[in-house]
Amino acid sequence: MKWSSEQNLKSKEFNSTHQNYFISADCLDHIMVYFKKLDAKDWLDFKEMVREAFYREDVQEEGFLKLIGDEGLIGVFKEDMLIGYLRLMTHKDFGHLGQIAVTKFERGKGYGNKLMEHALGYFKTKGTKRVGLYVETKNQIAISLYEKYGFEKQFESWHYWIEEEFYKQIEETSKKVEKSELRILTSTDYNTIIEVFPEINKEELEAHLNNIQNPGLTGVNLFLLAYM
Repeated sequence: MKWSSEQNLKSKEFNSTHQNYFISADCLDHIMVYFKKLDAKDWLDFKEMVREAFYREDVQEEGFLKLIGDEGLIGVFKEDMLIGYLRLMTHKDFGHLGQIAVTKFERGKGYGNKLMEHALGYFKTKGTKRVGLYVETKNQIAISLYEKYGFEKQFESWHYWIEEEFYKQIEETSKKVEKSELRILTSTDYNTIIEVFPEINKEELEAHLNNIQNPGLTGVNLFLLAYM
C-alpha cells in the first residue's frame, strides 16, 4: 500500500534537533537517546533488527557495509545500544521513507514517534516537498503511526519478491512468447512503464531505474521483470 505526505515540510516545526544533517539527541523518559549514522560495528544488532521487522529481507553484511556511507541510514541509540533505525532516500525534491524499525524489546515506548520526527526533520533539511512510503495493509500499527504524521493512502498494489537464482531459472526455462522478452528494466523504459502503470509514483520509479545497480541490503542487484 502506497502512502505519501504532501505537507509543506519547510513550514512544519519538529522536536528533534539536527547537526550535520544526521546527528540529534533527545530525552525520552529521562533516558538519553541519540541518532547517528550506522557504522560497521553496528552490523550484528542491525541484522537482528532487520530480520525481526522485515522477515523477507535477506540482509547481507556486504550490502550493509556498502550502505553505511549513506547518510540516510540512521540509527537511534539508547545508552550506546542500537534500538531502531531509518533508511531514508531522496531524489530531487522527493523523499522516500524506505524503512523504519524499532527492536522488539523497545516497542511501545514512543521510539517510533521519535524516528518519524527525525525522518521528517531530515527530509526538511534536504528541501523535500513530498515524502512517500510503502506499508503492508495488515500492518495497522505502522499505518496508525503514518496517519499521525499526515500521511494519506494513495493506492494499493501487489508486490512480488523474486530471488536472483529464480530469475535466472525463469530466463533459461520459460517458453518464449512471440514479440516478447523477459529482462531487467532500465531508465529507457520509463515512459513505457508510466503508460502501462499510470498510478505508479514517478519520482520513486525514476530513482529506482537510475540506481538499478544499487546492491541494497541483500548484496544483489534489483531485478525488475517485464514481458514486452
